[in-house]
Amino acid sequence: IPSFNCSLYIHETIDSILAQEGVEALEIIVVDDGSTDDTVAKARRYGGVVRVVEQPNAGVSAARNRGIREASGDFVALVDHDDYWFPTKLAGQLAAFASHPEVDVVFSDFRRWHADSPEGPFPPPSVFAQGASPQGLDPDFSGWIYHQMLLDSWILTSTALSRAQVFTQSGLFDESLPFSEDWD
Repeated sequence: IPSFNCSLYIHETIDSILAQEGVEALEIIVVDDGSTDDTVAKARRYGGVVRVVEQPNAGVSAARNRGIREASGDFVALVDHDDYWFPTKLAGQLAAFASHPEVDVVFSDFRRWHADSPEGPFPPPSVFAQGASPQGLDPDFSGWIYHQMLLDSWILTSTALSRAQVFTQSGLFDESLPFSEDWD
């Protein structure tokens, strides 16, 4: 979780990860990118279940890269500090990997989730219908999709689960990019 001044929402993000069903082991790493609010304190309240790594502000790409380097699992899931996962997200993705061992990245659809006001909080996740999207393989967005990705970035970083080897083989995020690092 790359984080910068997200005190209002960091607990919702962490709670949604901890609520994942059917997942045996989770390694949760919050990389605080120089926050000046109490984001770090709120993340540390979870104790040993959440590892907090602090660094001077260097941008989201540097924070993502730090988290990837710190991670020790076979899979890496990045989630932004103000995003929320439904409880079956990771289990569904892990099942897709088991069914398709040749695949390196599995991603899901997403819903835009906006704060009620600039001061927060977000509306409760229960207002969204978890099963509203079709489940399973979408043939239009599966397989070799490089040509589609050149035209538009429709994989939200927080929806992807990747084999850790993807980052070893392809490299990390370009830290010189202030945004669209995921599309790159």
